[in-house]
Formats: sequence, C-alpha cells, structure tokens
Amino acid sequence: HFTALAGKPLAFAEVGVQSGGSIAMWKSVLGQSVHYYGLDINPKCKQFNDPTTTIVVGDQADTTMWDKFYSTVTNNLDILVDDGGHQAHQMGVTFHVSFPHINPGGYIATEDIFVRDQLPFLINAATSIGWWHGQGQVESTHLYPGVFLL
Repeated sequence: HFTALAGKPLAFAEVGVQSGGSIAMWKSVLGQSVHYYGLDINPKCKQFNDPTTTIVVGDQADTTMWDKFYSTVTNNLDILVDDGGHQAHQMGVTFHVSFPHINPGGYIATEDIFVRDQLPFLINAATSIGWWHGQGQVESTHLYPGVFLL
C-alpha cells in the first residue's frame, strides 16, 4: 500500500520505537526524503534523533501528548504506523486523535491485532470509519492477519 508514496517527501510516524531497528528499514523502503517521527514511552529512544528523525517521548493513550505532538512537532502525517502498546484503549486514542491529521491519500496502520481484548478498538474504529466514509473522508480499509489499515 505504501509503494506509491516511496521516494516522495513524507511525514511518517511510528508509535513504538523501542530499539530503533525499524527507523532505517522505513527510510530504506520509503526513501531518504522521509522524515521519521517516532513516539515511545522510553526516554532512551531520544538517542535516535537526527536531522531526519524526531523522537517524542510520551504515552500513546494520553490525548494531551497527541495534542502537543500535532501542535508543536508536526501538524500532519502521510503515514502513521501504530506498533506501540497494543492495548485497545491505546490503539483507539492513537487512531481517533490522529485521523484528522492524516494527509489525503495517507494511511494509518495498526499492527498486532491478534487478541480478543482488541475487539473494542476494532468495533469503535469501524463505527468511526462508517461516519468518516459518509463524509467522504475514507476511501477504503483493509484488514490483514494482524494488521488493520485505513
């Protein structure tokens, strides 16, 4: 799904930086014109900051953190990958707060949807997507084993 965006200047965010391994992978896949925004609860992740990588420390379930991120770090994103806490409430906050900040033609990917405890996230997301689609804001959704893509 992301290949059409590869090689273009992109604002890409990932929740769940952890050891930083995916930063180089995403830049390799999407091209060197990507600016990577990483969000993680671990302050040690700040070590990955560089001119094309911005790391923000915060809790993805905290709407105040997201408000600050979108008002002071970047207002909009082309791609957001949620590979963070994997709890329904965390995924829900990330999904709903971020949707208005995704550029037209952009994506939100929520990873590791495997367990019954995450069903509330999918139900709430489906309700919102129905509303957004009725407003002409959603073109399509995709559900793969373990990944939900909007």
